[in-house]
Formats: sequence, C-alpha cells, structure tokens
Amino acid sequence: MHLSPPNLSLLIAAATWRCFLLIMITNALQQQHQAAHGIVGATCIPQERNALLAFKRGITSDPEGLLVSWQEGGGDCCRWNGVLCSNHTGHVLEIQLGSRMVGQISHSLLSLEHLEHLDLSGSCLNGSDGHIPNFLGSLKNLKYLDLNSIPFSGRVPSHLGNLSNLQYLDLSFTGFTHSTDLSWLANLQYLEYLNLSGINLSAVVDWPYAVNMISSLRVLELYMCSLTSANQPLHHLNLTNLENLDLASNYFNHSIASCWFWNITRLKHLELQSTSLHGPFPNKLGDMTSLQTLDASNYGIIGPKLIMKTSLRNLCNLETLYIQYNLLYGDIAELLGSLPQCSPNRLRELALEENNISGVLPGEMWPLTSLESLDLYGNNIGGTLPNWMGQLTSLVFLDLGRNNISGVIPASMGQLTSLRYLELSSNNISGVLPNQMEKLTSLSYLSLTGNSISGVLPNSMAKLTGLGYLDLSHNNITGPLPSFVCHFTSLSNLDLSYNQLTGHVPDNIAMLSRMSNLNLKHNRLNGTITEKHLATLNRLQSIDLSYNSLKIDISSTWQPPFTLNQAGFASCQMGPAFPSWLKWMVDISYLDISNAGINDCLPDWFCSTFSQAESLNISNNQIHGQLPTNMENMSLLEYLFIGSNKLTGQVPQMPKNLRTLDLSTNFLSGPLP
Repeated sequence: MHLSPPNLSLLIAAATWRCFLLIMITNALQQQHQAAHGIVGATCIPQERNALLAFKRGITSDPEGLLVSWQEGGGDCCRWNGVLCSNHTGHVLEIQLGSRMVGQISHSLLSLEHLEHLDLSGSCLNGSDGHIPNFLGSLKNLKYLDLNSIPFSGRVPSHLGNLSNLQYLDLSFTGFTHSTDLSWLANLQYLEYLNLSGINLSAVVDWPYAVNMISSLRVLELYMCSLTSANQPLHHLNLTNLENLDLASNYFNHSIASCWFWNITRLKHLELQSTSLHGPFPNKLGDMTSLQTLDASNYGIIGPKLIMKTSLRNLCNLETLYIQYNLLYGDIAELLGSLPQCSPNRLRELALEENNISGVLPGEMWPLTSLESLDLYGNNIGGTLPNWMGQLTSLVFLDLGRNNISGVIPASMGQLTSLRYLELSSNNISGVLPNQMEKLTSLSYLSLTGNSISGVLPNSMAKLTGLGYLDLSHNNITGPLPSFVCHFTSLSNLDLSYNQLTGHVPDNIAMLSRMSNLNLKHNRLNGTITEKHLATLNRLQSIDLSYNSLKIDISSTWQPPFTLNQAGFASCQMGPAFPSWLKWMVDISYLDISNAGINDCLPDWFCSTFSQAESLNISNNQIHGQLPTNMENMSLLEYLFIGSNKLTGQVPQMPKNLRTLDLSTNFLSGPLP
C-alpha cells in the first residue's frame, strides 16, 4: 500500500501561505481603517442601514443565521453580524458574509459609497441574470473583493476594472464564468492579490501581458484556467513584486525553459503541476534564491517529461520540491547532490515519486537537517540504505517503496525518532528487523511488504504502540505471532500474510478494537479461532485467515459485532455445518470458504445475505442438495466457484454480470444458463 501525505502537505503549505498573505493584506486594510476611523462602535447612517436591509430582502436562504441580527428594529447596524463601520463617520466600511446564503446580490450595495471590503465567498448569491453583477464595478472605494466559489455564469465583467483602489480580488471557482479580455486589469494599479482560478481563460492568449501591467501584484493564482501557453515574450517585466505564482492544471505542452516567469527573482512559490511543460529546466532556476516552493509534478498526464540538470545548491530558502511522475530520467546521486547546500538547510519536503530515477543512494551527502518528508517511491533506485539516512532526524515521512534497494535496514534508522510514516515495500531488503527500531515510537504507519526480511518479530517492536497500519506481508518472517501485537490498540490494519508464522493466534487479538483489516493468510498458524478472538472487533471489515491449519469454531447462534466486506477462510476447517454466523454478513463483496470441510446444504438465506457479493468461492467442499433457484437475483456477482462439491439438480438461471462460473465435478444437470 502506498499513500502520499506529501501531496496533502503541499496543499496545506500552499493554503497556509495564501492564508498568511490574506491575513497580511486584511490586517493592513484594518490598520488603515483604524487609523482613519478608529474602533468600531458608531451609530450607522440611516440610508446605509436601509441599504443593508434591502440586501437582506434579496436573501432567500440563510442556513447559518448570519443575518438574524439584521432587523428593522435591530438597533445600530454597525453592530450587526458581518458589518464594520467607521467610528468617526458611521459609514459602512466592511461586509463579510462568506457563508452558504442563497439569493441575489442587491443593487442596494451602491448606497454604501464608502464600502472598502466585501466578502460574499462560498455563498449562492448572484446577479439577477446569474452573472457577476456589473454594478459591483461602481463601488469605487473597494479595496477587497472576494466572490470565490459563488456559482456565477457568463463573462467576467470588465466593469471591475473601475475598482482602481482594489488590493485584493478573488473570483476563483465562480461557476461557469469565462473571459475573453483581461485588459481591464491594467486599471488596478494597487492590486496585490489576484485569483482567477477555475475561470475559463482559453480565449485570452495575451494573459501574461495583461497581468504584467500590475506592478504591485504579489500573488497571482490562475489554477485550472484552460490557459494554452506560458511562453509569450515579455520584453519588459513589471511583475518585480510577484511572490506567489500558481499556473497548475493548465495544458501548456511546451518547453519549460521558454516560460516568461524565470526572470522573476522574488518568486517564493511556483506551482506548475499538471501543465505538460517539458524539457530541461533553465539554468535561471538556480538563480531564484527567494524560492521556497516548486511543484512541477505531472499527475495522470502522459507526454514528454522534464529533465533536471540545473543545480539548486544556492537556493537556500527552498523548503518544498515536488517533481512527481514527471522526470524523463535522472541519477539519484546527482539529483541529491544538486539540492541546496546551505547552512542552515531549510529543505523540508522532497518528493520525486514515480520518475525514472536510477543509480544508487550515495554514501555521503550534504546534511538535510530540516528534511521532514522524503518520497522516492516508484523509481529504479538501487544500492543499500546509507547510514546518513539516520541523520535526517527531522524526518516524519519516508517512502522508498517500489525500488531496487537491497541489504539490511541499518541500525542508524533507529535515530529517526520523529518518523511517523515508513514505507520500504517492494524492494530487496533482507536480514532481520533491527532492535533499534524500538526507538521509532512515533510510527503510525509501517510497511515492509514484498521484501526478504527473515527471523522472528523482535520483542523490541513492542514499544511501537502508536502503530495504526502494519504491513509485513510477503517476507520470510518466522516464529509465533507475538502477543505484543495485540497491545497495538491503535491498529486498524494488520497484514502478516505470506510469511512462515507458526503457533496459535492469541486470544487477546480481540483487544484490537479499531481493527478494520486483518490478514494472516498463507502462514503456518494452527489452533482454533472462536468468537472470543473476534468479540470486540466492532470495526472489522476484512479478514483473511486462508491457507493455515486453523479451525474456525464459532457458535451457530453467535451474532458478530461487525459486518464484513471481505472474508477469506480457504483451507480452514469451518464445517461440517455451513457457518451460520455468516448470515449477518449482508455487505460482503468477497467470500472464499473453499476447502473448508463443509458438508451441508446451502442455507435458505444464501442468496439474500450475499446479494452484494461480487466474488464467491465455496468450491472443494462436500456441499450437497440443489442450488437456490433465485441466484439470478445476485445481480453484482461476477465470479462464482462451486466446483468439486456434491450438488445435484438443474442449474438455475445465473446473474447477468457473471464473468467466471465453475460448476465442475458436481452432479448437476440441464443446460448451462
């Protein structure tokens, strides 16, 4: 199993940066308000009070009750929720009503001639024609306008170019809006934040020239705008204050080196994911010393890839570097050697997942003392795990899965005491688990599946009590299933399948009350599983004990506290009676009770209970009697294995979605359906 928390971390980091800028800009506006107007508290002006009430009359739904205080006899409107007034003049300066309100944006706002801040984001408000109202362009004193996530339609009005005092404009994800002309942006000479993400700008070929006219701009977000190119030549660059540029999810499909933005040396955040930019990064990237975030990943897009030969050694402010699914080739030693070599080193997140990176991990490298997340999953990296990896003591996330790494897990890995996520699956790692892993007490996720790890599970693992996910499947682990595993009370996934574990399954496995997936198939376990093992596993959704020497001895009257989606008991001893407790598994999609010693008829609840099943295997038993006549009602069933039983009678009509049907070695008659 592979997860990608760095993707989540990137979204969080980007959101944090945007929020930080928003707060700075908002605080600056509020400081201006307070300096000019003092603290809120004046009695509002009657004309403006009436304008607010007229606005409220246009609201047809207010599920959060934001306008409850807006009443005809509700006193001073400057004290109404979402309203800020000047202490000196009583004029309304700010309306902040971002919520789920439904209705229309009233023309009455034009009476608020001193309005500086308008936030209606996240609502279902619009103009009378469903468009962004043109009259908003007449609110000449506006400095802040946020209409993001309002389901408008139609063209973005050029009238917004009349808001010459505007500092903050967010029109992102405003429904099905589009624009064919952005020349009106040239009038917004004080604009610092511009977000047009989600607006269709495919017809605006000259968009870089339009935004280049705003020299004050610090944040430009044009995510998913259907832009077709970013290689227009800007002979005179005015965007010298730009710090954040987001062009992600636009289909540029040209050389990354030809883009116009590489000369913006103050850039701190550059997001280019899923843009189909390709070819070598320009050398100018190495001169962008203010850069903190670079994401040039290419999720789910097939096409030409990037080449990273540029040295990033001087990018001492770089904190996040993501180039996932997007490198044509690369040598891991060269790539790691090109990273910032600064003291202190600020790089916190490095994700080079699913590229064609080869070579071996270097024996030495510049200490990345601030690195918190390292993702090299899905490459062709070989060699052994170097000792310097134990020096990355700030690591929280480490994913080296699906590579060609060999050798043993070094004892130095025990120094990664902050580690929460460790993925080393699908490599060639051998040897025993080192005792030093007991120091990784912060671990919540550990996957070593698909290696050649041998020996017993060491008692030192007993200290990893915070584990929520443990996958050691497909190894050569021997010895008993230790009882300390049953003290991992946060565990939701335990997969020890395809090993050589012996002995009994401890009774106290029932202590794992958060368990949703338990897989112990293909081991050498023996003994008896009773309801005592399962009695408190209330969250269990999947269990597989197949291909062990286990006896499943559960009372026919027992009602489990869980409802399974998947269950495997192949080659376990479940019979001779058909296990009655399975009648409660009405959500089952996969069931394998083949070769389980069942010598019984199919119960009358078989088709109704397993109506959601997609795969059923009851072969290699001694099941007799006739098949149910209503099997065609099992409409989701695709795979049905009933072979090698003692069934008799006619073959009934089968489900239409069935792909595989095995009825062999029975005593059935009649034509196949």
